[in-house]
Amino acid sequence: MAFQKTIERVVWAIKHLREKGRKWPELTENLGATDETLRKYMEGTADQIVGSVIDGLVNYYNFDPVWLIKGAGEPFPEATDQYPEVFGREATLRGIREKSAPYDDTSDETSHLLKLTRSILISRSEYASALAINIRSFYKAVLMEYRFRDLEERVTTLETQQKENDARLTKQSVATGTENKGT
Repeated sequence: MAFQKTIERVVWAIKHLREKGRKWPELTENLGATDETLRKYMEGTADQIVGSVIDGLVNYYNFDPVWLIKGAGEPFPEATDQYPEVFGREATLRGIREKSAPYDDTSDETSHLLKLTRSILISRSEYASALAINIRSFYKAVLMEYRFRDLEERVTTLETQQKENDARLTKQSVATGTENKGT
């Protein structure tokens, strides 16, 4: 399921780039993929995710790797503003909420805070500017924390795999050493 969602996000990214005027030859070159691979994505028949496509979307077109892989955050900076129907508040914060939820609120409390925030932002005062800057900064900080946690999980997984591989190799070398002594 998660694999299919990642492919759907890759397809959305490619469609977005095409709508922005990117030509097919440019996409195949920058994404390191063949015409056939990209067409399979677009037709919904892709059975794997090509790493160079993710890499190209991140490095050439500034897509967020966390969004591409996990669906959390925005696909690229300001996507929520450009596509609120697709990446509105709920879509943007869903992945963050799954990873960290120290603020346990009621919907009434959230609603009240949003009303207060809106009142300040539409006041066009210096407080509105300061609040807007803080909101953007906190949002970026939360996304960075999410990315950091994801990287920590990956490192832990790799460390565990390394220990398992080391133990397996040690067993194999002991077994090989015992066999050599017996002959």
